[in-house]
Order: sequence, then structure tokens, then C-alpha cells
Amino acid sequence: MRLQVTRRQFLWQTLGMDEAVELLTLTLEEEGSAAEKIRMAAKPILEMSAREPEEEEKPKSGKEKYSARKSVEDEKKAAPDLKKRKTF
Repeated sequence: MRLQVTRRQFLWQTLGMDEAVELLTLTLEEEGSAAEKIRMAAKPILEMSAREPEEEEKPKSGKEKYSARKSVEDEKKAAPDLKKRKTF
């Protein structure tokens, strides 16, 4: 395994890619660090949100009922076209 890593390093250095590899590695480490910070910041927010009771659904107005029904109809009409396009 060590021989393969050394061979890869040799190829990268030979091709002049060692700086690119360093930059990509640094970027990857920064992305990982940023993701961890986001997870840590989001944790208390998600815990607080999980403790809140679910909101009750309010009765829909006539306009909302019509819009929901129309959306379902439009999705059904579009479904055959989507199935036809999926074939490769």
C-alpha cells in the first residue's frame, strides 16, 4: 500500500500537480471544518425545534382547495410525459 501512495505522489510531482493537490487538500479540510461548525450551530436549533408541538392544520379556504386539486391534476397530466422521457 505504501508503494502505491509513493507511486501516486511521484506521478503528481512529475506532472507538476503537487501544488494543485495541496490546494485541493487544504480546500477539502476547510470544507470539513465549515461543515462541522454548521452542524454545531444547528444542533441547538434543531433540538429546540423538536421540542415544539406540531402546529394544527387550519381549514383550507375554497381557493386553497382548488389550487391543491389543480396541482394534483397537473401532476397526473405530466406523469405520462415524464415516464416517456426516462427511457435511455
